[in-house]
Amino acid sequence: MTILGSYAEWTCQLGNHSIPAVCASNAKRALLDTIACMSGGVTEPLTQKLLAYQAREGTTGTATVVGSSCRFSARSAALVNGAMAHALDYDDVLTSTRSHPSAVLVPAVLAVGEALKSSGAEVICAYLAGLEAIDKIGSLVAFSQYERGWHTTSTLGGLGAAAGAGTLLKLSEQQIRMAMGIAASMAGGIFRNSGTMTKPLHAGWAAHAGVIAAMLASDGFTAADDVFSGKYNYLEVLADKTAPACLPTFGEPFAVVFPGLHVKRYPCCFATHRALDAVFNIKFQVPSLDPEQILTVTCMAPARSYNALLYDSPVTGLQGKFSMQYTVSAALIDGRISIHSFTDELVNRPEVRALMPKVKKVEDPALSFADPDGTDRRFTEVTITMVDGHVFKNKVVRPKGSVDVPLTDQELGEKFMECSTGIVPAADQTIALDMLRNLESVRDISGLMTHLRVGLGQSNN
Repeated sequence: MTILGSYAEWTCQLGNHSIPAVCASNAKRALLDTIACMSGGVTEPLTQKLLAYQAREGTTGTATVVGSSCRFSARSAALVNGAMAHALDYDDVLTSTRSHPSAVLVPAVLAVGEALKSSGAEVICAYLAGLEAIDKIGSLVAFSQYERGWHTTSTLGGLGAAAGAGTLLKLSEQQIRMAMGIAASMAGGIFRNSGTMTKPLHAGWAAHAGVIAAMLASDGFTAADDVFSGKYNYLEVLADKTAPACLPTFGEPFAVVFPGLHVKRYPCCFATHRALDAVFNIKFQVPSLDPEQILTVTCMAPARSYNALLYDSPVTGLQGKFSMQYTVSAALIDGRISIHSFTDELVNRPEVRALMPKVKKVEDPALSFADPDGTDRRFTEVTITMVDGHVFKNKVVRPKGSVDVPLTDQELGEKFMECSTGIVPAADQTIALDMLRNLESVRDISGLMTHLRVGLGQSNN
C-alpha cells in the first residue's frame, strides 16, 4: 500500500463511519472562524479586484461569494472566497505543515457543497477528509517546502481541497487518485509575494484548483495513478524527502484534534503572535509604560522562527502584517491589534516610524523551534528596555488561540461578529452564527449561504 492508496481507501470509507464528536466540534469551529475571516476580507482591495475580474468572466453560477450578492461557478466562488479568507491573515494555522489549511478547504467544500445542496454533516466530513490530506501527506514535505520558499498553504492546500471536494462528489478510490494527481500539477505559490495581494490569492487559487481537480476526476479526467511515488513525483520535485519512513495513519488521530489548529487572535502573521501576547502582558503589568520612553524592544526566539517576517520597515498595511517591527510598535502605541490596524496610513504614522527601528528580532541559532519528532518548541521572549534603565520581560510559549490555549466559543463568536458587522446584515449574522454552531443539523448548506450572501448594500438576487 502506498501513501495515496492508503489515503484514497480511507477517505472513501470516512462517510460510512461515525465522526467523533470532538472532531465534528473542532471542524465546526474551523468553518465558523474561516467564514468570519472571509467576511472580514470582503472590503479588501484585492477582493474588489477579483470580483471585478470574475464579473467580466460572467456571474451566473450556483455558489455564493460571502458578503456579496454574487453567485459564481463553484471554482470561481472558491477562488474569491479563498483569497478573502486569507486576505487579513486572520485565518487558522496548522503548524505541522506551516500552512493555513482552512482558508483553502472551507471555500472549496462550501462551493461544491452549495452546488450539490450537501448537508452540514457532509460538509464537516469533507472538511475532515481534506485536512487529513494536508496534515498527514503534507507533514512529510512541509518543512522542506517552507525552507525552499514555497507557500505551503498553496502547495498543500490544493491537495486537501481536491480531497474535500472529491468527498462531497463521492468520488471512487481511483477518482480520488486522479483528483490528487491533477491538483499536484497545479501546486505553486512562493513566499516572495508575502505582503502583497498575491499571497492571499495563493489560498484562493489552491481552493479553485482543488475544485477543478475533483470535478475533472468525476468526469473521468486522468492523471498519474500515484502522484506521490515514482520518478518526478510530487514529494521528490517540490521537496527533499521522496518517501516516508512509514505510512501515515489517517484519522488516528484526526488532525483537527492532534496536532490541532491554531485560531488567530490577531489578523497578522502567526510568527508575531507570541511577541504580541508578551507585549500585552507587559502593558497589563505596567499600564503607565510610555512608548516614547522606550530605548529598545528585543524579541528573542529559536532559529528560523521569523522566516515569514519579511518586512523590517513596512510601508503598506499588507507588509505590516509580516513585520515584527510594525505589529509590536502598533501594540505598544495603540494598546490593541485589530482588523483596523493594518492600513497604509497607520503604518506610516510618525510615532510608529520612530518606534519601529527600536524593535529588534533576535534568533538563537542554538535553539530549534521543533524537535526531530516534530514537537513544537517555539517561544518568544520580549524584553523592553526603557530610557531610564528599567527593564520589563515576558516570555510566551503558547499564544492565545493556540491549540493549548484556545479561544472560547464566546471569543470565537465575537470574532465572527467583528469581521461580519457591516458586511452581513445583523439579523443574518445571528442566524448564520447559530447555523454554524449547529452545522451537523443543517440539512442543506445552501440555506446557510443565503444568510451570508447579502452585503455592502447589495440586494440578494
